[in-house]
Amino acid sequence: MRVLLEVELEDLARGGRYEIEFEREGAEGGASIRQTEEVHVPPATPPGAVIRLAGRGGPGTGGEPAGDLLVRVEPRKHPLFVVDGFDLELELPLPLPLLLEGRFGVPTLEGEIQVSAGMDFRERLEIVLEGRGLFMPGGGRGRLVVRVIPELPEGLTGEKLAALSELLGRADSEAYPRYRRFRQLAMAKQSGAGGRVTQQPR
Repeated sequence: MRVLLEVELEDLARGGRYEIEFEREGAEGGASIRQTEEVHVPPATPPGAVIRLAGRGGPGTGGEPAGDLLVRVEPRKHPLFVVDGFDLELELPLPLPLLLEGRFGVPTLEGEIQVSAGMDFRERLEIVLEGRGLFMPGGGRGRLVVRVIPELPEGLTGEKLAALSELLGRADSEAYPRYRRFRQLAMAKQSGAGGRVTQQPR
């Protein structure tokens, strides 16, 4: 007999105990019976793993012993992490001061860890943490892909907004070379658009 058990993502990593309730056939074709079993999910369980509870399934026939109960373990939907195979994806809102500092906390299945990011991170706004995803059936582990969403302070008006703008500088200044190059290319393409197109014979 097979049943599905949905567990928290964290319990796939650290283990946990769950109580499941299901219906099974009665003995000798009798009325269905509601049955409750406790399932221990061991640490480092891969998604889709099957836990076998010997003798806890449907009744045997003709004096045979009861069958096994096969419990397939799958992760529940998580408020932070998105499952992509054995990888986890996370969108992390990050206030501007922490973004500039380059050191901040990242939640994982085992708890929050501190990450120190370099200049390449500030360009890509993505961090890949190897071995922080879901466990794989044959050993090993997926990745945790963190996509950072810069968060600017809300409610800035008047002098505070002017002070922040002064601190960050003008958008077209040398402090933002990638943006300047992008704008130059965009303007060049726009100014050169149109004209005559000659179709070559095929």
